[in-house]
Amino acid sequence: MGKIRAGCRSLTKFPDAPKIYLDENPVTNDNVTTVSRDLADVTKTDDLDRDDLVTVAKLLEMIIVLNDSLPEVTRNVIEVVDNVLDLDENVYNESTPFEAPSRILQALETQLTNLHQQAEDLNFTEVRDNIAVRAFTADQNTFLSEITFGTFFNSITRNIQEDLDDSLINVFKDAGPSILDDVKASITLPTSLLDAIQYAPSDAVPLTFVIYRTSNLFISSGSSQMDEEVETLIVSATIEGQKITNLNDPVVTRFHLLPAQLQTAPGSACFGIFLWLEVSRSGGCELVSGPGENGDPLVECHCGHLTNFAVLVDIQGDVGSLFLDVLSIIGCVISIVALLITLIAFLAIKKLRSKRPQQVLINLCFALLGLYLSFLIGINEQT
Repeated sequence: MGKIRAGCRSLTKFPDAPKIYLDENPVTNDNVTTVSRDLADVTKTDDLDRDDLVTVAKLLEMIIVLNDSLPEVTRNVIEVVDNVLDLDENVYNESTPFEAPSRILQALETQLTNLHQQAEDLNFTEVRDNIAVRAFTADQNTFLSEITFGTFFNSITRNIQEDLDDSLINVFKDAGPSILDDVKASITLPTSLLDAIQYAPSDAVPLTFVIYRTSNLFISSGSSQMDEEVETLIVSATIEGQKITNLNDPVVTRFHLLPAQLQTAPGSACFGIFLWLEVSRSGGCELVSGPGENGDPLVECHCGHLTNFAVLVDIQGDVGSLFLDVLSIIGCVISIVALLITLIAFLAIKKLRSKRPQQVLINLCFALLGLYLSFLIGINEQT
């Protein structure tokens, strides 16, 4: 691909070492559609590096600051995000000192807010391989029923890691068990949601739902090293212009865990990923059910606020416990060997066991031997 001229003097992608360059020429309302389209085209590669990702973040910020509400610009921004979500996780880790992932996420959410400025009857859908967006304006009668947004399995395959599919993503009113039991990831808004915000009866409610197939954007330089990973899709709901917390009735999220993580699922926890990537386990989220002992991979969480939701799974599993078990077993075996040597010596040499103190010591050795053997049998039964 050669130089792309559109507001920026050049977006240049070199085949061997792809780079994206910007200059001081501003992105304007006149060229924002072209620039966003060019950026979507130039990011259709998995060869971008840390500097490229930082530059993508910078360009997206230049685009969204214009407050352009055109659906075409929004689709281009979503495509850019979809493209960069295919990059290797190491690229994201290297770019975290520059906050590139969080800046890209912020730009996307700001552009979705801009989109709602277009019209009072917005009805927008864009589904890509790694991200799906559903944005629409709802009248307040819509909230007389529970609203569920999610992605679901088809009748043939049940692969949670497959690309998102437009035909399997939908919004339902009062979704029943027959729908919810087949969910990959969903979020259900309670009928009392509008009680937490101030709207005139005639006002339309701007709703935005998003599903992310990967968690690459949800890291930052301030994030501490954790022993957990996101092992579900990420689903979010937003009422534009409103920060909703402390709900009387919970927002219900349901997730299908990755099959490989069912072993470690007892260490799972629901959490909300806030926009600036502060992970909150004390923000009103509660693990209500799942996964079941019979291998049922469904997890249900209740939260008192709106944000991005997922399930954390303890990737360390029982590593700490296993280490202690092994250490205990080694210690017991050494003690048993020492006790056996002591007993053999006392029993083989009559002179050593002729006095009462030595006989007491022999009895003590037998007692300790029984104790250690019982402990070893018990710890093996437990593990």
